[in-house]
Amino acid sequence: MIKNYVMGIDGGASKTQCIIGNKKGNILANYVGKGSSHQLYGIVKVQQILKKIIERTLSIANITMEQLDFILIGLTGVDTLYDLDLLNSKFHNIFHPIKYKIINDVWIAMRSGLSKSWGAVSICGTGSNAAARHPNGKSFQLRSINYELGNYGGGTDLTIEALHYAFRADEGTGQKTLLVEYLPPLFNLNNMEEFFNFMYPKPPDRKDLISKIPILIFNLANKGDRVCQKILIKLGNILGKMVAGAIKNLNMEKMKVPIVMGGSIYKGNNPLLIDEFTKIVHKTAPNAFLIFPEYPPVIGAYLYALDALNIIQTKEINNNMNNSLAK
Repeated sequence: MIKNYVMGIDGGASKTQCIIGNKKGNILANYVGKGSSHQLYGIVKVQQILKKIIERTLSIANITMEQLDFILIGLTGVDTLYDLDLLNSKFHNIFHPIKYKIINDVWIAMRSGLSKSWGAVSICGTGSNAAARHPNGKSFQLRSINYELGNYGGGTDLTIEALHYAFRADEGTGQKTLLVEYLPPLFNLNNMEEFFNFMYPKPPDRKDLISKIPILIFNLANKGDRVCQKILIKLGNILGKMVAGAIKNLNMEKMKVPIVMGGSIYKGNNPLLIDEFTKIVHKTAPNAFLIFPEYPPVIGAYLYALDALNIIQTKEINNNMNNSLAK
């Protein structure tokens, strides 16, 4: 059987996106399912989720698994060799006998913004990560596990910071902030006391908090709220140091390093985060420049699959992708 197609998968904490395309850039199917973080949902549940998503995407494309030449899976939580070994051992039966590769989703985010194979990437979505790859092929990726093990950033930590300072302000032990006024109505509550009872003893679904509070922080920063401005500057400072550290680890400080900016938080409507990020990066790598990718990370997974087959990303492939995605 002729294998004319490749599959790209972007598995995140909140959703998993899967696409199938041919080797000329034409996208045949694009499907979004549940999140596939083994750290959040467990390996057995993620196996079931991925299998269902793959079957659904194949059905939309009207092809069989055997017609795939390669599958590239970018997953959140592939942070260590332990994670990679675990996922390969548990997911082998899902993809076999098709050739496949599992990588951290940070790399497909980077590939979505570049036409070449080297550069850096900073992710700021639900969580954060940073990585870099030298032109010689050597790469470096942060562990990106949790705060105790050195990680910080993303919508999760923005939310935690906002809640902390809102409750301190409400109790009169911290700087005044508009968060006290605007947080409760965000969840149909009247005041911070009701909001406290909403949060304790049984906190709500974290997804609901993370989907709403970071947006509020950006909006209040635009209103001149000093606390929200400080929260954004702090995040930009730390994320800038993280990607600068990845660049320095590979001795790329003097290069014109493209830094792909991935994740929903970087789309916020206040410039303080990006400004601080850029300032910090330029202290280490003054020639680095930011790229906000045109394509979503799942396209990076598709392009990575083509790379694995030694297929060069041509203008024809770009045009076909653009035409396919516009439909």
